[in-house]
Amino acid sequence: MQPATPLPSASALAPSPKVSKAAPAISAKPSVLPSVNPKAPAAVPDPQRPLEVAPPAQKSTSAALPKSRDDGPLVKSPLPAEGSVNGKIVAGFPTDVIEAAPASALKSSSVSPQGSILQVSLVAHSTAEPLAVMQFYQKQFAQLGLGAAQAPASAGSSAMWFTRGTDKITVTTTPRQDGGTEYSVFGILHAES
Repeated sequence: MQPATPLPSASALAPSPKVSKAAPAISAKPSVLPSVNPKAPAAVPDPQRPLEVAPPAQKSTSAALPKSRDDGPLVKSPLPAEGSVNGKIVAGFPTDVIEAAPASALKSSSVSPQGSILQVSLVAHSTAEPLAVMQFYQKQFAQLGLGAAQAPASAGSSAMWFTRGTDKITVTTTPRQDGGTEYSVFGILHAES
């Protein structure tokens, strides 16, 4: 390990006026540059700046998280035959899980089974504002034990995912220029195998 090279003093680094003919003196002691970060820890304790220490974390009073709901499947076998219809609810649509929001006019609905999976869709418009439509579905799906999360949506629209186990429902709302809301509900629901 090589010994540290001494640093010149601050006065030796400052430009000197041209009147002096003597060379600047170099200190034999290395200079210590002061810390420029006032929040950096001090090398020596400073009673004027006491340490900030967070209080200890409080212990939880509950022993465990509540158990997840086990309500069984949202749809049951046998699943309905494939179908779609304009202007109303198609036969076999799971209206006990997904219903149209209040003050809605249906554009289309469909069901498509594959094995124990039922894919469903509902497209409608409502005289209610987008937030009211989304709140309707949040309340409806919360009663069924589905959790909610924001979902990506195209510009001008908003969307939420609702999930429980392997079941997933997506609701997308878009404000209409003449007032009200265009919305779609798309779900992938699993029956017992």
